[in-house]
Amino acid sequence: GWQFHPALGHTITLDDLRAAAAANSRGNFERSYLNRWTSGVETVVDMDTWATRAADQTPPPAHAVAYAYEVANDRSGASIFAAWRDTAGSMNVRPYRTGPGTDWLIPTLLDLHRSGASIFADDGGTTRVVTEELRRHDVDVTTLTGRDASTAWAAFKSAITDGTLIHDGSANLTQALEVAAERTHLDTPTLSRKHSAGPIDALMAAVVAAWFADRLRTTLQVF
Repeated sequence: GWQFHPALGHTITLDDLRAAAAANSRGNFERSYLNRWTSGVETVVDMDTWATRAADQTPPPAHAVAYAYEVANDRSGASIFAAWRDTAGSMNVRPYRTGPGTDWLIPTLLDLHRSGASIFADDGGTTRVVTEELRRHDVDVTTLTGRDASTAWAAFKSAITDGTLIHDGSANLTQALEVAAERTHLDTPTLSRKHSAGPIDALMAAVVAAWFADRLRTTLQVF
């Protein structure tokens, strides 16, 4: 029953749909390509488990926090997330700022940079435009590329499952997880902005921040 797809015969072929079906879970494929809403059991993580990971957090000194930003694929909004590993060994993620539009993003990131914060981003999508602008302002942004993006997402999911990830109950992050879709890259699932059923900027920012939070000691300059 794929023949009704409006782009079939124009910008995509049946072979394209078959390839997409093979590269995605059934739930992701039906949401992204067939415009069918699917039940919560087909989300990229178990949302009941996710809900149990909300807890109080005590952020450490700023130098021990990784900040990552992401722009929604349709530029409807953007997110900056903070992440750090606490003394009990848990990875903490929480929003620093999220909001509609993107006009606020670069000024906020410049303020963070001036405060001495370490800033990170995924090297993809519309986020690249922000990264290029920040670098023109001499902001040293470290980006997540290639296979590391898949590894970072796998680590984030594992931390949810094994209970070593803590979040603050952010509605933006929860909503992003509910609509997120995966694609296969180098035989490994990774997040897909294009195939998700809505903006996932909060999730992308959280995943990148968590990945680099454990790498601050190798990326921070020592004076």
